Amino acid sequence: MNSGHDLTVQSEVTQRRPEPEQPKCMFVDPCTTESTLRKAISHLFGRNKLCTKSIPAHIWVHYCRKHYQRSRYRNPSEYALRQVDLVLLQITKVQGWSDSNVEYNQRGEGVLKHWTLQARKREAKRLQDTESRKRRYNDEDDDDLELGSGTAIPIWLQPRLAQTYDTPRMLEIVEEIKTHMENGDINQIPDIEILPEIITDGNESRPRATVRRASTANGHRKTQS
Repeated sequence: MNSGHDLTVQSEVTQRRPEPEQPKCMFVDPCTTESTLRKAISHLFGRNKLCTKSIPAHIWVHYCRKHYQRSRYRNPSEYALRQVDLVLLQITKVQGWSDSNVEYNQRGEGVLKHWTLQARKREAKRLQDTESRKRRYNDEDDDDLELGSGTAIPIWLQPRLAQTYDTPRMLEIVEEIKTHMENGDINQIPDIEILPEIITDGNESRPRATVRRASTANGHRKTQS
């Protein structure tokens, strides 16, 4: 007589979501430093901006402070390549978290809609200043506008700013950045942000309307600290 009820209970148990892992240092497993954890690459994903606030702690890529400092400062070139791999991992983790929310009917916790690629604030200003200078000078002066900054956004990447991408396409762009780094064309990740647009409880972490000019590509708001 209770077989229907038993099947319902069994189904609910089957669909129960596994408990998330606690954040841990991802430099090495296991990490035994017992040092404080920090988000390793959150600055590339809009750190402190509203669009990232719904992402839970265990989804972020963490390093302990000792491993972060050791890897970043002892061998900067090796860390740059490690960093781009972490970006690929971070994008994948956010997509996996979103898919899991859909699978377990917990969309209110957050569903990824797409990613926006944009210049970070300082780089957006540099690109805006460069564009202004180009309007004032002749084409012959273009060579003088090139800057030596290792984080300047290369010309081939600039047309892709202020546009939205699904996760597979965003991964392709980051892989392309990695290839340019491995070939020696650039020595680190350019000064970009990869911002998620996440729907939570019917609300969206939506960037302001942007155009393709880098000067307007910095539309996500920061939270008050």
